[in-house]
This record gives sequence, C-alpha cells and structure tokens, in this order.
Amino acid sequence: MATDASDADGDARAGTRERTDERPTRGRTEIGIGLTSFGCGFTALGVVFFFDRGLLAMGNLMFLSGVTLTIGPRQTVKFFGRPRNQRGAFCFLFGLALVLYGWPFVGLCVEGYGFVALFSAFFPTVLIFL
Repeated sequence: MATDASDADGDARAGTRERTDERPTRGRTEIGIGLTSFGCGFTALGVVFFFDRGLLAMGNLMFLSGVTLTIGPRQTVKFFGRPRNQRGAFCFLFGLALVLYGWPFVGLCVEGYGFVALFSAFFPTVLIFL
C-alpha cells in the first residue's frame, strides 16, 4: 500500500511539474501577443501622426519582438528564412531599415509589401477569427 501511495503522490507531483513548465511558455506567448498588438497600434499611430519616424520604429520593433516571443526565436528565423518568404522578409526588413534611416513613407510602403508577401497565407485564418 505504501508503494501505491507514493506512486500516487509521484503522479500528482509530476502533474504539478508539467503545469509549472507550461506556465512560462504561456506567459511568454501572452507577452508576445501583447507586444505584437502594441506594435500594430504604434504603427497605426505613426501613420496617423503623419508618418512619425519614432512611432513607426517603435511599432516595428515591438511587432518583431512580439512575433519572436509568440512563436519562439528558432521558428521566427525558420519563418523568415523559408525560400517562399525570402522576398517578403527582405522587403519587410529593408522597409524597417528605411524607417530607421529617416524615410518613413517609403519605408512603410516597402514594409507593407513585405508584410503582405509574408503573411498573405494567414489572412484567411485571421478572417475566420474576426
């Protein structure tokens, strides 16, 4: 009987350990989604305030860090490095560089093309959730 009780306690502790292992991942994902949302918001504010370079740069950096936290660094590199996504990734990052360099309108246009090229496969899924 003592073995059964210790096995039951061991199973209970193992279940608890699994839940604590999941918590940081869940928290990281929630923070990533929040950063991605704030990034989109800052970018929208940057456009509203006549292509304010600071807001656009903050929005871009928050968006990229949010995506990285949401899906993980390895998956982010994999996503941007896929052969079918390379043109979109290049345009998105080049647009980010143009915004940081001081050409916010041109940079945002190039970035917009890169965004559509990168994430066009996800648009039907997003529309289902809306």
